[in-house]
Amino acid sequence: MRKRISVLVLVVLALFFTACTNNSSEGPVSVNRIKLTCKITIGEPPCANIESQDLDVIAVVETAISNAEQMPGMLNYAVESILRLSTQEKTESYYLNLGSDRESSALLVKWPDTSTGYEISTEDANRLRDVFGR
Repeated sequence: MRKRISVLVLVVLALFFTACTNNSSEGPVSVNRIKLTCKITIGEPPCANIESQDLDVIAVVETAISNAEQMPGMLNYAVESILRLSTQEKTESYYLNLGSDRESSALLVKWPDTSTGYEISTEDANRLRDVFGR
């Protein structure tokens, strides 16, 4: 009986130490840089290229993207700007049509699936406009 308990304790300890020393890179990966590249200007003030590593700016952008809702139907749009979110491992690209009208929502399209659009609420779009100087 003592032998079985000793073996069980060793197995549990081995599993515990294995789990604690697992250096897996899985899990959430933080965006560490955003870059906005203007293609065309819709409204005033004109769009300006922006690159930032500011955590507050990144948080506003990530919130707007996570709150965006998929739009029904076919899209017909011109690309106003390209938004890139970078981590240590990769860069994701989006088309962002933000404009400067503070009563309008914004259009977000994740590249390369440019046929599916997402609407960014007016509230989140205005936060983006504040961050990007629009």
